[in-house]
Amino acid sequence: MPRRCAAIIAKQPLPGKVKTRLAATIGSDAAARLCESFLRDTVQTLSQLSTSRRCLFFSPITAEPWFSELDPEAILMSQPELPFGERLREGFSSLFAEGYDRVVFIGCDAPHISAQSVELAFEALKHDDLVLGPTDDGGYHLVGLRAPHPRVFDQVAWSSATVLSDTLRAAEREGLSTHLLPCSFDIDEAADLERLQRKLVDSPDNDCPLTTRTLSSL
Repeated sequence: MPRRCAAIIAKQPLPGKVKTRLAATIGSDAAARLCESFLRDTVQTLSQLSTSRRCLFFSPITAEPWFSELDPEAILMSQPELPFGERLREGFSSLFAEGYDRVVFIGCDAPHISAQSVELAFEALKHDDLVLGPTDDGGYHLVGLRAPHPRVFDQVAWSSATVLSDTLRAAEREGLSTHLLPCSFDIDEAADLERLQRKLVDSPDNDCPLTTRTLSSL
């Protein structure tokens, strides 16, 4: 069996420390509750992938007990205190060093992404070196590799509208084949919440029960 790992990039949902753009509109406590709901729903989604190990790539390092309780079956790996691209590079390197042959990192800002979408990412890595789940703000909610390629995260302007295009250019420089999943969106601002609410209402298979409940209470 292939050794596959799906890693969630996660930050402990403490008021004032997460979702600061949302917090400016809905308050820091509500933003933290939403962030926790996103995280828990993402864990639940990945638990549907029976042939993959889960990893929580978490921060801060002091939050290990909290994340251990959140998902006792997951591998726990603390994020190093480095710029984001270097953290991703270290995360991929560590998991490949453990013997995994396909590794996907997923953010917590798109809890509506289905288990089927993540499975498509793993399937794409059978024949392509790099898979990305684009978001319509120019970034991506998912990135996967089938071997270590540390330079694919070089010269990327993180937290900008060129993250996706920068990464694709880096992949081209490295001679990597790429696969793009269908475009989706992150939840960063109040307008994104409205979009998420509409999507969840229209979805016959709502896999975000905690997020739906939290949204209804705001």
